[in-house]
Amino acid sequence: MNLLFLIYFRKKFLYLIICFLLFSKEIFTQSIFFNGNAFLEKLPSFVEPKGKCFSHSQKVQIPQGINLLKDWKNVEYLNYCIEIHLPNDLQNLELGLSLGFIDNRYRIYWNQNLIGSTQERESRIAFFYDEPVVLYLPKNLTYNAKNILEVQVHKGTNSISGGGIAGGILEISPYLIIKRKAISYKYYNFGKVILFISTAILFLILHISRKKELEYLFFSIFLFIISGYYATKLELKYELELNTIVLKKIEFLLFTLIVPSFTQFLFKLLKISRKNYLLYFITFFGLIFHVLFWFIDDVHEIENSNYLYHIPFLLFALFLQLFVILYQIYKKNKRAFPVLIVTGLPILVSLIQISNVKFGFLPFISGLLLGGDSILILVL
Repeated sequence: MNLLFLIYFRKKFLYLIICFLLFSKEIFTQSIFFNGNAFLEKLPSFVEPKGKCFSHSQKVQIPQGINLLKDWKNVEYLNYCIEIHLPNDLQNLELGLSLGFIDNRYRIYWNQNLIGSTQERESRIAFFYDEPVVLYLPKNLTYNAKNILEVQVHKGTNSISGGGIAGGILEISPYLIIKRKAISYKYYNFGKVILFISTAILFLILHISRKKELEYLFFSIFLFIISGYYATKLELKYELELNTIVLKKIEFLLFTLIVPSFTQFLFKLLKISRKNYLLYFITFFGLIFHVLFWFIDDVHEIENSNYLYHIPFLLFALFLQLFVILYQIYKKNKRAFPVLIVTGLPILVSLIQISNVKFGFLPFISGLLLGGDSILILVL
């Protein structure tokens, strides 16, 4: 029954991916992308929009975590001002605006009209930066002239790497397309979690019937951890208005277990002896961070500890995993090359995504759950 369900779900999931790719072609035909420079200024608090950009304001690259810039790290309120030109061929279209991921509270104005705000939810929700910002643009737009987009942000966080318009792709497209894209992305991520859970259950059942095959057990554990981790990042939490502080702590706790559990699976898959110091090293320090994060109450402190100490450890551990696979190929382990083919891309994507959190060199992928996409190779 579980196997039939998994096969059926995989077909539906692959169908969703194909549909997403098919209509994604439409997105680029009538879109304005404005990743680039914006004028940035400090604010005392949320204020009335000015309706124009001032040349004396500092120019900054968007998107990026503004706390990575030394002069802006301790600024609590800030205002992005972006000049946007809309061509005539967009005049008859209902348009939408995508602003990626904003850390944290915001007020968004288009030509001094308020079009987006977190104000009504701020008493119930602490963190908004996992929620992509997709807005409808009012019909009283100015075409063939400068339009002023102002994004006022209250960072409200002492995160080292976040703050402001922190990640994602910034674009203006026909509203139905941009909304469809956002809905598909939401259900796509939800589908991944369901797929991971069902596959984890399947491999747990396989382990029960074949108890000597420990790789089944550790792959199941790894998938359960991955499922929980990505479940805490789903947009569903905003619709249900769940406690984002609790979910954020659970997210970091599960994050510390991903690499150790995958390393256990990798070593069992390669049939490497239990007495291996690299395995002990990765597992031990992963659990150390897990216990450390458990006893830290302030989520922002956990976030900073993750950035300063845990992420460098993860990068080192992922390089060690690649080294182990390549060393086993050198030792003519017959399992090693197929393992490299299957696990190489997930490890490489994880390296890129975690490095991006640390160094911010690809801000447009920040906030996207690409690690889960690469793990699909192990599952599908």
